[in-house]
Amino acid sequence: MLKTTKVISLAIVLILCVILGGCQDNKKYLSDTKQTFDLIKENTSLCYELLEQYSVIAETSVFKYAANNFSKEKFEDWFFKVYVSIYGENTDKFNKLESKSLEESMAKLRNPPRKYENTYNKMLELYGAYTKIQRVAVNKRGSELQGGFRNINQTMDEIITLKKQLEVMVGDKK
Repeated sequence: MLKTTKVISLAIVLILCVILGGCQDNKKYLSDTKQTFDLIKENTSLCYELLEQYSVIAETSVFKYAANNFSKEKFEDWFFKVYVSIYGENTDKFNKLESKSLEESMAKLRNPPRKYENTYNKMLELYGAYTKIQRVAVNKRGSELQGGFRNINQTMDEIITLKKQLEVMVGDKK
């Protein structure tokens, strides 16, 4: 009888540990997801700011002249020189966008608890869309802008849609 009571007590303790441990894992995962989501939103804002600055240069007639009359290498050098003359180096922004912190945050989200599998898939979609914009923003040369801003605008629309979906999924309305 005493042995049975000990076994039952031990089983209850083990079940509670598994349940509470799983809850802690879910809380940690949600916290990591929110942190990564915030980082993507912050970096996307930086990209958008840089792309707006690029568009100012792109809208000038000088841009059109340079794009048609320079070799690609000369055009890219010219574009960045014009950018720096107007906006400065913006080294801190480029360094932030080129850092590995977002990749590391995304790596933490691998193997999500079952409850967060859909959230993880949306985060992957958002991260994929973000990397398209990020590549153009850190390019700093303007060659990807020569084809126009249509793809960039489509990707930004995709980011906005995914962001709204994720705000609901992770309970984050900032």
